[in-house]
Amino acid sequence: MAEYISIPSYSLIHGEGLSFDELALVEPLAIGAHGIRRAAVKPDEFALDINENRLQFCKDKLGVHYIINAKDADVLEQIKNITNNEMPTLVTDATGNQKAINNAFQYMAHGARFILIGL
Repeated sequence: MAEYISIPSYSLIHGEGLSFDELALVEPLAIGAHGIRRAAVKPDEFALDINENRLQFCKDKLGVHYIINAKDADVLEQIKNITNNEMPTLVTDATGNQKAINNAFQYMAHGARFILIGL
């Protein structure tokens, strides 16, 4: 624990060509990327979000076949129908929202992976 630390520049990864705004996003995006890599996301897994734009991006750009808006009243039934009552094998939360974290447990298959990013 120190107020200042000196690190030689050769030990740093240089952000050549990136703006200050882009550089400010490197660390948070790296955390998310690390979490998803650790989650070992597999093809044909599903997408659940409350943001319709993100869900549509997943469908249009990433080829996710099934998307569900978590604000829908029948989320659990939709998940059961999609998974033939098997439930998802991976649940990821990057919101830090206590309600979302607690609700996630009802959506998971037995032995599912639960990844909390950013906590």
